[in-house]
Amino acid sequence: MLHHFNSKTHIPENWFRELQDKKIAHTFERPSSWPEKEPIVRILAFSFMENHFHILFKEIKEKGISTFMQRLGTGMANHFNIKYKQKGSLFQGPYKAKTIKSDNYLRCVAAYIMVKNPFELYAGGLDAAIRRFDDAYEWASRYVYASLMEYADKREELPVPSLNNL
Repeated sequence: MLHHFNSKTHIPENWFRELQDKKIAHTFERPSSWPEKEPIVRILAFSFMENHFHILFKEIKEKGISTFMQRLGTGMANHFNIKYKQKGSLFQGPYKAKTIKSDNYLRCVAAYIMVKNPFELYAGGLDAAIRRFDDAYEWASRYVYASLMEYADKREELPVPSLNNL
């Protein structure tokens, strides 16, 4: 979703089914029938947790962040509703956003997203991760649902995570 929804051009309503039909559902490949991708945001950092997520964006098209978040929220809710035979919204309310105005704050936010959040999932939680920082960092740098893997140069190839783990 992060890859496919990040485009100025419209994404087909049954986008995932189309990717499945073409056997490219768990790749970054774009069907040739879709218009050329025109990114609306630059994704600088992300972390998906069990019950929430954080994404750090740089907007590159006007209203890019709001457009992207609307697509992502709708896409996630639709996927959840189909998978679990539910109806309705997935999130309690609208997304929360903050504008980052300094390089120092940008660095802190990026570290919070990519390191602190996955550390909460480390065996024993955040306290254990702090006590065993090197081991926890190695574990977090291999957590496929966060962008630390890219920054730590640990993503050897794009994973095909099980949708059951989302």
